[in-house]
Formats: sequence, structure tokens, C-alpha cells
Amino acid sequence: MRILNIRYKNINSLAGEGRIDFDQGPIAEAGVFAITGPNGSGKTSILDVITLGLYGETFRFDKPAEHVMTKQADESVASVEFSLGGEKFRSDWYARRPGDDKQTRAETEMSLTKLGESDELLAETPSAVRGRIAELTGMDFHKFSKSMVLPQGDFAAFLNALDSERMDILEKIAGGDIYEQYRQQAENRYRQIAERVRQLQQDSAAIPLLEEAELDASRADLRDFLDQHTELSGQQDYLRQHQLKLEGVAALEADERQLARQTAELQTQIQTLQSDLQRIAAIDDADSYHEQLAGLDAKQSKIGELQSELASLRREVASLRQQLGVGGSDLDPPAGDRDWASQKRIIDDIKIRLSELKLELPRELAAVETAQQTLADKRAALTELEGWLQEHRSEAILLTDFPDVVQLRNLRTEIAELGAKQKTQLAWSKNTSAALKKNQTALTDAKAGLVELQERIAAAEANIATHGQGRSVDEIRELLSEQQARVNDFQELYSLASVNAKVTKKGLFGWLSTNKSSEFPDEGELRDKLAALKHEFGREENIGSALEQAIANEALLRKMTPDRGKLVDGKPCFLCGSLYHPYTSKPPVMTDSKKALVDQRGKMQALKAAMANIEAQLTAAEKRSSQMSAKERRLQEMRAQWRVLVNRLNVARDGMAIENLSLQKQCLDQETEELEKIKLLLKDVGQWQRNIGKWTDEIGVKQAQILKLAAVVEQLETAWNNRPPEAIEGEQQLAALKASEKALLDKLEKALMPLGEKIPGKSKENALFDRLNVRRQDYQIRDLRKQGVLGDINGLQDGLQSGQARIIRYQAEIAELSEALQSHELSGLHLALFEKQTSIADLEVRLSELEADYEVDHDQLLQRLLAGGFSDLDSLRAVLAQWDSRAEMSGKLVQLEQRLAALNVELAELDLRLQKAYAALPGPDTAADLLAMQRALSEKIDIAEHEIRSLEHKLAKQQTYAETFGELQEQLRRELAAFAEAEAELNLINHEQGGMRRRIQQLLVEKLLRQANRILEGLSGRYYLRNGFSEYGLALEVEDTKQINVRRLPKTLSGGESFVVSLALALALSEIANNGRAIDSLFLDEGFGNLDAEALYLAMTTLESLKTQGKIVGVISHVDAVKKRIKTQIELVKNTNGFSELKMVA
Repeated sequence: MRILNIRYKNINSLAGEGRIDFDQGPIAEAGVFAITGPNGSGKTSILDVITLGLYGETFRFDKPAEHVMTKQADESVASVEFSLGGEKFRSDWYARRPGDDKQTRAETEMSLTKLGESDELLAETPSAVRGRIAELTGMDFHKFSKSMVLPQGDFAAFLNALDSERMDILEKIAGGDIYEQYRQQAENRYRQIAERVRQLQQDSAAIPLLEEAELDASRADLRDFLDQHTELSGQQDYLRQHQLKLEGVAALEADERQLARQTAELQTQIQTLQSDLQRIAAIDDADSYHEQLAGLDAKQSKIGELQSELASLRREVASLRQQLGVGGSDLDPPAGDRDWASQKRIIDDIKIRLSELKLELPRELAAVETAQQTLADKRAALTELEGWLQEHRSEAILLTDFPDVVQLRNLRTEIAELGAKQKTQLAWSKNTSAALKKNQTALTDAKAGLVELQERIAAAEANIATHGQGRSVDEIRELLSEQQARVNDFQELYSLASVNAKVTKKGLFGWLSTNKSSEFPDEGELRDKLAALKHEFGREENIGSALEQAIANEALLRKMTPDRGKLVDGKPCFLCGSLYHPYTSKPPVMTDSKKALVDQRGKMQALKAAMANIEAQLTAAEKRSSQMSAKERRLQEMRAQWRVLVNRLNVARDGMAIENLSLQKQCLDQETEELEKIKLLLKDVGQWQRNIGKWTDEIGVKQAQILKLAAVVEQLETAWNNRPPEAIEGEQQLAALKASEKALLDKLEKALMPLGEKIPGKSKENALFDRLNVRRQDYQIRDLRKQGVLGDINGLQDGLQSGQARIIRYQAEIAELSEALQSHELSGLHLALFEKQTSIADLEVRLSELEADYEVDHDQLLQRLLAGGFSDLDSLRAVLAQWDSRAEMSGKLVQLEQRLAALNVELAELDLRLQKAYAALPGPDTAADLLAMQRALSEKIDIAEHEIRSLEHKLAKQQTYAETFGELQEQLRRELAAFAEAEAELNLINHEQGGMRRRIQQLLVEKLLRQANRILEGLSGRYYLRNGFSEYGLALEVEDTKQINVRRLPKTLSGGESFVVSLALALALSEIANNGRAIDSLFLDEGFGNLDAEALYLAMTTLESLKTQGKIVGVISHVDAVKKRIKTQIELVKNTNGFSELKMVA
């Protein structure tokens, strides 16, 4: 928890409003700051602001609102903004006195708001705010005062206390409910461990472990299926290799077709290039043709340019004629010697003057429009002023008859002074009556609480008698033990029945078949089938050997076929020397032995798979027959145990059989439910007995409280009956002044009613006087403004008339100049049209001459082309283009011929590779045949893999079950040990109250020393607190590591050493008080006055080191050495009126 800022108003001597920011500015940067000032300046009042804002209480007063509010103030405010766990909150305390009587008891309000993008109101009453603050921070006001704010005298109290006092202080800081909390924690721990033990037992019983014989059978089945899968995978690899070879042949064939297409395309391109080269080789004198074509093209380009220029001039002439509105005939030359340039200068002068007038006219129009708008605004302002004056016409009376508020203020001051004289007597009467009423209420509440406690004890005793049925706690515990044993027996009974059901269940595995038999095959029948398959496999193997020999013979015949043509009858064979050669006349017939061999191998593979299948079934049958006897013995033993348990539990009845799991589960649930009822009864009876003891103690306390309250009430009644009568005379004077005040109030009420004002409250008369005076001044000011606005309106009307006259003059001149401009522009157009017509005539003459030259050159070139064998200019241009690129075409022809030769070589090599690929094929099977065989093998492999996965999953689950069972048993062992400890601790709490208290005190001391030593290690690294021996309470010793770990008593510490140790203890106690939550803001009130220079230096160094731990420390002190050491200060300066104001020094 970190305090971010505080805001206050009228707290003790801190009159007025103020704000202190701890999360920004010099304080946040320094980490340690001082709150300084003389005695009585209000240093400790800053701590009052914090506790008031959070809890509505202070350290020093029982009734904050009565004592904290600044004298003569009507309201008081304390607001604290703090952060907690990344969230921001603001807690506000507000007090005010109703009415004008300073003696009236102040009313207080509180609110708690969660800050964010949209603020959220969490609580809005004092009790609700204190509850939410305690819920958020884990600290009530008492714990907060020990955690964050250490007031005067409390800082070193724990270290300097007696041994017998320290434990009492520690228990008070930890809270009075620590023993009940410890009891609740022990009971919760006992219940949680018991629940975990029961859950572990149930989880262990629910694990479906198989017998070792069943596991061995599953492992054997897995090995058999793995062998079968390996063999099938080998066959599949063989087929894949065959398929890859077929795919390679297909790829080579595709490449051969692609090369053939490329060869044909190259041959076509070569023929085309050769034809083009032959045609352009016949051209003679190509350079002269180039020159003639270039000259002809240049003339044609010039003709195009002249035609474009002529068309542009004609368009301009047409545009000018359209503007002038004349026909197509040529115009006569203009009269006079004026040309187009002089005419254009006249037109430009007229346009300049016309532009000046057109610029001046909008300015004048804008000025007139502005004047009109200003006039309208002034008239609107005049209307508004007249309306306001009409609306506030009732205030005109303030100029002549102003209400006498000053006299009312003086009367009230006299009444307040007289009331102050009677203050002591009135305060005594108020306090005495309030105390009497409070004690009478407390006495009534105590008597009602006593009756309620007696009724609770009677109700608890009745509940024990009713629910316990006359049994004691020990008898209920014995009944619980018996029921627990019965539940355990039922659990064992149900476990035996579950194992029996799993063992007797028949598991069936098929062998590469989707339809699985419900009966195991006979061993003799399997052996006969295996022998027949082996015999058939031997016969088929012989056929395969014969086919392999036939393939070799056919290969030899194909190899010798080319040499057969060299044999001649009557001449000896060059191999065997025979003179007769029958194969020359009748060649041997070639058969397809390769395909027959492939089919034969497939048949042999199927026989081998069938043999493996029968062998696996035979092995499984032999194992089953050996396992059946052990399983039957195990079943008989379990059933015998089950019958013994049934007789022991006396549950033998109709339908109770080992196979009836549902009935056994129903019985187990019923017994378990009965066990839970007994546990609940034992818990309720124990709680009722503890409550009876607790309430009996509270009855004794209530009775003593009633006697004490009765004596106080009697004493207060006696004092009230004998109160003194001195206030009567003062009351009469006060009544006379109040009568005068009432008469004046009636007069003022009549005067203020037309003005909409009410009678001012006390101390509010000056405010009313100021308001009325302001209203009078407002009325006078607006009346004067009305006269000024009327004068402005008259001046604007005169200026508007002169502006409108200038506008009329400008408009007339613009019209005259526009007419002259139009006339001169028409003359200019006539001059421009005549000049354009002259240019067109010149261009037409030049164009006709150039076109005649072009026609002569074109005819000469065309006659030469016809003589040279060309039909037109386009064919000549095409041939000349090829003539220019003849070297490139020759080079390309060479490249194409080389590429063709390379393709022919590549095609020959590809043909050889294709022949070798054909020879390497293992058989004549097609791709479709191989795909069908692979699909059949894949189905068989899928079946085998499915069985393998099923068995592996089963064995893996059993392995996991076994590991889980072992882990559960180990957890159960640990939980049972913890259960024994929790049960022993609960017995200690319920039956040995003294032992429980010693145990809790020991835990508190260990926690205190552990946290204090951790803080000491960060502050100094030298001192450590140890628990010394004492017969009277908590003895503390300080271990000094720089003195060979010698232990010293607290009273032997110097001032600085005592401060360091006290600070560590204070911080540790604050963590205990707020249940271990981090405290990032700490305030120390005084405690430095009795330290020497060396001790003060050590104390300041220690406080400054807290900044590294993220804490902000505020030190309240008036010691000069503290002021010099801590540069960042909040200084309280006392004014002459007795109040103080804040000043930041950094």
C-alpha cells in the first residue's frame, strides 16, 4: 500500500485548504522527507489527515469531528488517495456543523471511490468505508496505526518493553482473533487432508490394473504383429522399386517424344532462314535504294509538317470568323496604318483600368456589408441590453434603497459572543446528557446480550441432546471408527468384484481379418493346416525354379537370334560344329516366362503370409492354454475373499453376487453416506461444546460489564439532577438579541423577496452584501452601455449612406469602359484575321511546290523497282531490312544447325538408355497391376498397424496406470502422515487450551524474528535478533556479528543502534499487523530528540537506505540536525493568528 497524496481543509491548526503529493515532485525523488516546524504548529496533524481520511479516527481523540475541526470553522475535510495492487483508490472524510451554532455537534460523512477511466463508488457510509478499507488492505485502524503511521512514543516501545509485556503487545498487534483464526486454519487443514486421503484412496481403487499374465499375453501378441508388419513392409518396398522403374521408363519415353518435336521445329527454322538468305543475296546496289528511300521519306515528312501548320492556321481563321460573324470570303485590308500590336496596347490599357475599378467595387461593397452587419450587431446588442434591463427592473431599487445587511451581521456577532460566554456550561450539559444516554443504552444492550447468550447455551445443549442421542463425544468417535472400518471393507468388496469382472472378460484379436471368431481355433487343426501349407509352398517353389531356368534359356535365344542368319546348311556351326541347323528353317517359339515367374512369386508370397498367420495363431493358442490354469486359481481366491467379506458385513441377500457390481456399489455409497453423517455429527457436537465454553466466558464478562455500567449511570444521573443555574441570565440577554434579530429578518425578507434572495446564514452576510452590490453595479453598467450603443448606431448609419453613393459611381464607370473594350476588341479581331489569311496563302504555294517534287521522285523510284523485280515500296523495305540483318541471320543459321546436331546425338543416347531401361524391368507387370498389388498390401499393413497401435496403447496405458498407482500410493503415505499431524494438532486445540496458546505464541515470535532479521540484514548487515530465555514472556537479545556474534541485551545498545533495531522491529510488526502485505509508505513521529550526533547519523543513514526497498519515509521532527540532514522538507510556519501554513523546501 502506498499513500499517493492527501488533501485537507480545517484540520486542527491547519486552517484553510491544502494538498501534499507523495508520488511526484521532490518527495518522490528524495524518498525520505522531513515534516518540520515548532511545537504546536500541526506536524502531527498531517498524520491525523491520513487516519481521518481512511478510518475517520485519530490517535489522540475519541471523537475526531469534535476536536479535529479548526475553531470557528463550519466544515472540515480529509482526503487520502492511495494505490494498492496496481489500482488507485480515494477515501474522503467530511465533517460539518449544521446551522450556525458553533457548539452543535458536527455531522460526519465518508466515501470510498475506486479511480479509473470511470470512477466507481465502493462505499458511502463511515462503517461501510472502514469495512472496505480493512477488506482491501487487511488492516483495521489499530493495525494501520502499528503498520504505516508510528505516533509519538510507539516507535521503540516494543524493544524497550519488559519481557512479560512484549508478548501482550505482539498479540494485540496480531489481533485478538488470532486464536480463532488458528483454530479455523487447523480445522480446515484437517478437513482438507482428510478429503485428500479419501480422494487418493478412491483414485487408487479406480485404477484398472491388469494381471501380469494378461500383460504377458498382450506383449506376445504385439511381437507377432510386429514381425508380420516387417515382412509385409518388405514386400511393399519391392513393389515400390518396381513401380519406380516403370515410372523411369515412362519419363524416358516422354523425353524422347519431346526431343523429336524439338528436332522437327529446328529443321523448319533452318529451311526458312536458308530461303531468306538466298532471296536477299540476289539484290544489287542496296545502298542506292537506301538513299532514294531516305530522300523520299524526308520530303513526305516535310509535306506532313506544312499540312499540319496550314490546318492550324485555318482553324484559327475559322475561330476568328465565328467571333466576328462574317462569311467564308476574304476580308479587305483594314483602313489606316494601325496594326494589331498598337490595337492590343489600347485594349490592355482599358482592361487595366477596368480591373482597378472591379477591385475597388468589392472593397466598397464589403465595407458597406460590414457596416450593415455592425449596425445589425449594435441593434441586437441594444435589444439585449433593453431586454436585460427590463428583466432586472426589480434591481433598480438597489440604487435608491439598499437592504441593511450590515446591521444583521452585527446583531449576529453579538449573539455569537454572548453564546461563547455560555459555552462551558452548554458543553457540560450536552456532554453529560450524551454520556448518560450512551451508558443507559450500553446497559440495556449488555442485559439483552446476557439473555441472548443464555438462550444460545440452552439451544446448543438441546442440539447436543437431540442430535447426539445421549452419546458422548468419545462414543461418537468410536462409532465413526467402526463405520470407517465398515466402509473400507465395502471398498475392498467392490474392488474384488471389479477385478473379477475384468479378468473374466474375454478379449479377442483377429488375424488380418475384419470378421473375428468368438471361439479360439483348435491346436491340432492349426498344426494340420500349417503342414499342408508347407507342402504346397515346396511344390510352388519348385515351379518357380523351373520358370527362372526358362527365363535364362529365353535370354540366350534372344541373344543368339542375330547370329542365326549366318548359319548355312552343310557348313559347321561356329559354336557347336554341327552341320545341320534346324532353327534356320523353324525358329524357336518365344514365351513370356517373366510374367509367369512374377505371378508364381506372388502366389508363393501369399502362401508364406498364410503360413505366418497359422504359426502366429498356433503360438497364441499354446500360450492361452498355459495361462488358463493360473487365471482360474486367481479367480477362485478372489471369490473366496469376496464371500468372507460378505459374511463379515452381513449383507448376504437376494441378488448379492460377485457379478452384481451395481448392487455392491449401491451398498458402498450408502455406507459412505452414513460415514459422512457421523463425521458431520461429530463436527457439530464438538463445535457446540466449544461454543458453550466460549459463551459461558462471555456471560461472566457481560455480568461484570453490567455492574460497572449501572454504577456509571447512577453517578451521571446524580450529577445531572444537581446541575448549576448560572446560565439563566445569559439566556435572557440572548433572547432579547434574538428578538431584535427576528424583527430585522422580517424587514429584510420583504426587501429581498423581489430580488429573489433569501435571508443569509450565519457568516454569510458579507457574501449577500457583495452579491447585492454586484447586482447594483451590473444594472448601472448596462444602463450606461445602452446610451453608448445608441450613439454608435447613429454614426454607422451616416457612413453607410456615403459608401452606397460610391458604389453607384463605380458601377457606372465600369459599364462605360466595358462598352469601349468591346469595340476595340472587335477591331483587333479584324486585324488578326487579315494577317492569318495572308500566312495561309504563302503556305499553300510552298506546299504545292513540295508535293510536285515528291511525285517526280516517287515515279522514278517506282520505275526502277519494277525493273528490279519489286512489286511496291513495302516489299522493297522488307528486303532491305533483311539485307541489313543478313550477318545475324547467318550466325543464327549456324547456331540452329549446331543445336540440331546436338539434339540428334542426345536422341541417340536417350534411345540407348531406353533400351537398357526396358531390359532392366523385373517383369511385364503394368503400373495398374502394381497399384492393385500395393493397395492389397496396404490394406494388410493397415490391419497389422491397427492391431499394433491397439496393443501398444493398451500396454502404454497399463504402464501409465502402474506409475500413477505408485505415485498415488506415495502421496497417500505422505498425506496419512500429514493427517496424523493435523489430527494431533486439532486434539491439542480442542483439549489443551494452554498448549494451543503457547503454540501460536511460538509461531508469532518465529515470524517476527524472521521478518525483523531480514529487514536488519538489508539495513545494516551487522545485527540479528534472537529469542532469549525468559520465564516471564518474550526475551530479546541482539547478536552483534562484528563482536564475534556476542549477544547483547537491548538496554546495552547505543542510541543509533537502538534506533536501527527498533526500526526493524517496527517494520516487522507492521507486516504482521497487515497480514504480510507490502507497506511502501511509512511515517515516524518524533523519536530523535534524545540521540547524540553519532546515533542520529546512523539513524538517518538507516532511513535513507529504505529508499532502495521502494519505500517513502516521512519523519516528523523539530530537531535541527534532522532538518540539516534531510534536504526535502514540508515546513509548517506558524502565523500570528495561531494557525499554520505549509511550505515545501527542497
